[in-house]
Amino acid sequence: MALGFLRGSGSDELSIQLDRSDARYGPGDVILATVTLAPGASNNVREVRAGLMQWERFQEVEQYRQDGRTRTRESWRTDESWVDGPQLQGDGAHQLQLRIPMDPAPAGKGDITELRWLVKATLDRQMARDSNKEIELNLVVPADRSWNQPGLYGTSSSPNSAMMQFELPGLELVAGETFRGKVVINAVEDCNARGVRLELLREERVTAGVRANEQSRIVHSMQIASGTKIPRGQHAVVDFALPVPTGLCPGRRTRHSEVRYKIKAVFDRAWASDFQVEQEVALYNASA
Repeated sequence: MALGFLRGSGSDELSIQLDRSDARYGPGDVILATVTLAPGASNNVREVRAGLMQWERFQEVEQYRQDGRTRTRESWRTDESWVDGPQLQGDGAHQLQLRIPMDPAPAGKGDITELRWLVKATLDRQMARDSNKEIELNLVVPADRSWNQPGLYGTSSSPNSAMMQFELPGLELVAGETFRGKVVINAVEDCNARGVRLELLREERVTAGVRANEQSRIVHSMQIASGTKIPRGQHAVVDFALPVPTGLCPGRRTRHSEVRYKIKAVFDRAWASDFQVEQEVALYNASA
């Protein structure tokens, strides 16, 4: 089988070739990789390791002492976990078959978390700088349809004034595609708003460290209605088509962190507290 060549970053003592020129793989796929060590590269090394790696970087909360007091600060930490791959013996070309897990955490970068999948080779030298070569995979984890039941969803913030719900085809969003649904508003009292706003929120949580580090961001916001008035006892239905931004970090959970998404509809009232409804959704980087 002809192997497509991808130039990885790192040392000239090592080279890596993959069987797919775009490095695009999915859950359960087998990667055919050729790792080549230049002549003499394996001399005076403790270990030569090559294989599939999950690389994760996250911002944790740590403790430190200053002026006799215990304080906390946020600091970046990196975790590299070999998932599959052998130790290598000798120079020359080594043929590897590396299997991606059936349920891999999808790659992506948020504000306080980042995850990558790599094919990596390392020359581990004692008392000297290691030599490394790596290729980042384009790992595609498609929607699995487990969140894809149509229905009424959401937790309303003010059900005694206005019961708000989402009418949705399911709860699976795909980056780069359009997610369609409706916001249903049942007025318990007369309701007047400047408009109705729809938001897509990302919530990141790092569980490593002395306490959880949490970050929330609105990744997309759009006006879906304006000048909305609903008399008591009546209801309104607002259709929406949410363009999910490309390049978003998919939802995931690892032993160090998790990334979650929610959609929120806001009934924007002047000089009064807004009415809201929100619902957790699953965001993927490919369709089922």
